[in-house]
This record gives sequence, structure tokens and C-alpha cells, in this order.
Amino acid sequence: MHLDVEDVLLNAIGTVFGKIILFIVAVWMGCMVGGLGIVAGSMIEHRDWPSVSWGSILACPLLLLSSWALLNIPFLFISLIRFIRSDGDGYLTWGIVIAVEALFGMLGYVRDEMKGWVPMAVAW
Repeated sequence: MHLDVEDVLLNAIGTVFGKIILFIVAVWMGCMVGGLGIVAGSMIEHRDWPSVSWGSILACPLLLLSSWALLNIPFLFISLIRFIRSDGDGYLTWGIVIAVEALFGMLGYVRDEMKGWVPMAVAW
């Protein structure tokens, strides 16, 4: 039996790269969920339908650049290590990342930008 070094190396690189892509998708999905909550709260606050375009969907990760970024950066680092090093890329870990990223995205925007308890309640 012959050991194929190239196959083993490419399999390891492909696995790590695939897990990183899955992690990025989970973060993006969490930002989109938080963004939809913000859109719902903005609809109540401004009493009209906001113009949501594809550009705003692509820019959803920018919601993470808020006052809560100092708490979010360690969580992202720990989650990335868990995704890559362990078998933690299942649906439970993916769901936790989505939920926490939606929470961080909404915490930064809703607390700073929305006025009144009704839009905040709708956003949450």
C-alpha cells in the first residue's frame, strides 16, 4: 500500500478551507437575521417601508462594527477555533454563531439608533 502525500495534504487543506467558509457563512447569516430585525423596527419607527436593496444585504457584516465589537471579537475568535480544530461545525454550533452574531448586530444598532420602546420591541 502506497501513502499518497498529495492526497492527504489536499484533503487537510480542503477540510480547513471548507470549515472557514462555513464559519463565514454562519457569521453572514447571523448578521442578516439581525439586519431583518433592524428593518422591522425601522418600519415601526418611521412608519414606512425602508428601501432594502441587495447592497444592504451584502453589507450586513458591517453591523458588527458597533459599540459591541470588543465583546464580539473574542467570541468570533473562539468560534473560529472551535470550527477549525474540533468537530464543532454541526448544526448546533452553526446555530449558536448565527444567534450570537444577530444579537451583537442588533445590540449595537438598536441601542444607539432607535428611539422609543415599541420599535425596539419589534426589532427584538
